[in-house]
Amino acid sequence: KQWYQRRVRGRTNTTNEKSSDMIVNSVLHTSFHCKYKVLSSLSTLSLINSLRYLRNRGYYYQNSHNNTLRRYSTNTTTNASNTTLETNENTHTKQLQRSSQWDKYVVPNELKKGDSKRDQISVMLSDGRSFEYKSGEVTPFIVACSTSKSFAKECIVSKVNGEYLGMQTPITSNSQIEFVIVGSEEGNKVLWESSAVVLSMALEKRYGKDSEVVLHQSSNEGFYSDVVIPGEQSISSTDLQGLENIMKEIVRKDLPIITEKVAKNVALEMFGDSLLVEFLKKKYEKDETVDIFRCGTFVGIGKGPFAPSTKFIKAFSLTKNSSIVNAENVGPKTFQRVYGISFSDSSDLSKWQNLQKEAHLRDHRVVGKDQELFFFHPFSPGSCFFLPHGARIYNKLLSFLRSEYHKRGYQEVISPNIYSQQLWEISGHWQNYKENIFSFDCDKTTYSLKPMNCPGHCLMFSHRVRSYKELPIRYADFGVLHRNELAGALTGLTRVRRFQQDDAHIFCTPSMIHKEILDCFDFMQHVYSIFGFKFRLELSTRPEKFLGEAQLWNTAEADLQKVLEDSGHPWKINPGDGAFYGPKIDVHLTDALGRSHQCATIQLDFQLPIRFNLEYQTENSPTTTSEDKNSQQSLLQRPVMIHRAIFGSIERMIAILTEHT
Repeated sequence: KQWYQRRVRGRTNTTNEKSSDMIVNSVLHTSFHCKYKVLSSLSTLSLINSLRYLRNRGYYYQNSHNNTLRRYSTNTTTNASNTTLETNENTHTKQLQRSSQWDKYVVPNELKKGDSKRDQISVMLSDGRSFEYKSGEVTPFIVACSTSKSFAKECIVSKVNGEYLGMQTPITSNSQIEFVIVGSEEGNKVLWESSAVVLSMALEKRYGKDSEVVLHQSSNEGFYSDVVIPGEQSISSTDLQGLENIMKEIVRKDLPIITEKVAKNVALEMFGDSLLVEFLKKKYEKDETVDIFRCGTFVGIGKGPFAPSTKFIKAFSLTKNSSIVNAENVGPKTFQRVYGISFSDSSDLSKWQNLQKEAHLRDHRVVGKDQELFFFHPFSPGSCFFLPHGARIYNKLLSFLRSEYHKRGYQEVISPNIYSQQLWEISGHWQNYKENIFSFDCDKTTYSLKPMNCPGHCLMFSHRVRSYKELPIRYADFGVLHRNELAGALTGLTRVRRFQQDDAHIFCTPSMIHKEILDCFDFMQHVYSIFGFKFRLELSTRPEKFLGEAQLWNTAEADLQKVLEDSGHPWKINPGDGAFYGPKIDVHLTDALGRSHQCATIQLDFQLPIRFNLEYQTENSPTTTSEDKNSQQSLLQRPVMIHRAIFGSIERMIAILTEHT
């Protein structure tokens, strides 16, 4: 510690290789046992900073039994023929530069954190127990160890005051802490985010210094990474095994995944020569800082949440690859995408692989072809041809819903397929959904095929004066919808460009919200019970891009939360995943193979009634025309709009039913 304070705290040669190696030797001569990159017996800030400095410099533990530390080489690449890591001075130039800039900007900032005064803080567990620590000298892993060392090993990430925090990141203020366990649903999401990073590293190693990963993230079914490969080179299914071998080497190294915040100008310098720079400018347009992470020599944009290290990824498989159209106006026209799945236990991977074999036998695309229900043709990608037997099933589902509509007070309407661009500008879809709308010019005006029915139903409501006596008004519409889904995302009937929804919109007073949504729950439960589906509920809240005032969103979210609490069904919050015009309740049904499908949705919308100036006369509105327009205006009220679907798209429901039965 005396050497550390003299050398590192004194700011003497703290960023050169010689100093790094001296810090390694200093820590090696201590008697502390190292686990998950955290010294279990840490009690002084100087040693914490020493350890974080080592991690930021790219050191990792290779063998905890003899306490040896090795440095992850910054000059590694992959030989395509044997998929082994070899040294190459000219490989991954961009990543080497970013690693150097990380050392320049991030490491000194970490060392400066040791100079501030350390106050006493309290960290409270979910069971009510509280522990006292020095600010900045405790990490979630240390807190977890205070409960049980075996429990700490099962924690993949923490939530401090509701926000994700890495298990090795210092806690600096009074906090309430929760832990996410390996193997849980939330834990799998964290594992998949981390696996996407490992896949990204493997892609850049496999395809050389001019390749660049532009996106890496988790999905509902695993993870994927998008990479740009120079020239005409593309990824084929035969490449997946080689990529898996590279990933295994990276996982075996037990590399820590470190997240930090840097000033925006620093991030622009680090990624200035990257295709990510436009993404960075757009996503962090209003922010002063940018979230970045490092794993070995790989530096990327994002805050995770990530696992403490790659060692948490016990088993994985790369499942498929495809070409993805670039929706942005900059960069290459297409990306190469690789998909994968990972688990924290090898037995879970075996179960998943067996499930995939059974799912293949039930695949609706195979069944649809064998039983002559439907087919697809390249002349109309993403649009299904329903043959006579398939059309009977399609129409039978519509007839079933129409009979239920009649019982439950819905009125079926028919609305146009084509609207002027002006409609979508009023609704906000043009600003927030333009890339998914099919548009064309006619009569010197831009028109679009409708991707949803809600703006048209607003026009129906407003075409004459409405009275409170008419409410609630429940419009149901089976109109054809078109959405410009990316070619690489099209998947049988589950992701198409042309489809029909069991779409309905309810216009009601604020006092009617609770009853109407409970009635929607009853409708949904009745339908799903007929088909033998189980379901779970999520409250999806305000996203980053949203319309209207935050206060209205808070009110809408509180209304939906009250309904969920009264419904008697278990539910959870899905933060930031609401529609841009309002929060929603998403319903995920489970099929015979245990797979989850998002079909039904109930969305509460205060925004569209404002944007379309929808009003109704209240009970006290005058029956005759009043000369006092201000007085008359005060007696008009704004309705609330509820978006509701049970099947979602009829096409997707047919796919699910085909595989479920």
